[in-house]
Amino acid sequence: MFKTLDIFEPSKKIFSNKSLLDNGDEDLSFVNKISKFLVSIIKENKKLANYEEMVVSKENNIFNTKVFTRMPLKDFLIFLHKYNKLEDCIWVTSIIYLERFCEKASVVLTEFNVHKLLFVSLVLSLKLFEDINYNNAYYSNIIGINNKEMNYLEYLFLTTLDFKLNVSKSEYNKYKKYIDNFTNKLN
Repeated sequence: MFKTLDIFEPSKKIFSNKSLLDNGDEDLSFVNKISKFLVSIIKENKKLANYEEMVVSKENNIFNTKVFTRMPLKDFLIFLHKYNKLEDCIWVTSIIYLERFCEKASVVLTEFNVHKLLFVSLVLSLKLFEDINYNNAYYSNIIGINNKEMNYLEYLFLTTLDFKLNVSKSEYNKYKKYIDNFTNKLN
């Protein structure tokens, strides 16, 4: 499809445990909303006249990977949710970080970069909200990238955001409401 130039090659073993995707009794309604929201953004971006050039641009290429595209975005989100028991506030804050980063870095969300971008924003959100945090070696193992890449991607994210991770209550509520309303319109 598109020619991507990965800086690092993620592990091929990722997501081999399909049992982590079993829904069980857990409520995944907000995870489904996030999935629909991100997929719709990517679909809209694909309509851009210069989409193919943006996919391989220097700004996007750092986050591009072919490995993650083998797993549908919804399954990736379910995997992350099951592995980390992510609360809605983590998801919403990560979407805020993701939008801030894409805007400041001139990155366009694509099917090739959404997995890594979202994962880094989730890790930053977890580190902000959770009392107990793990190091990046732990987080990088979750999705099968090496620790050096995880550190670099986190550093890139933080410096692009000028280390400003605070989210006001009104901004949070605005995004949460938008995601809820957006996905309710799709149903």
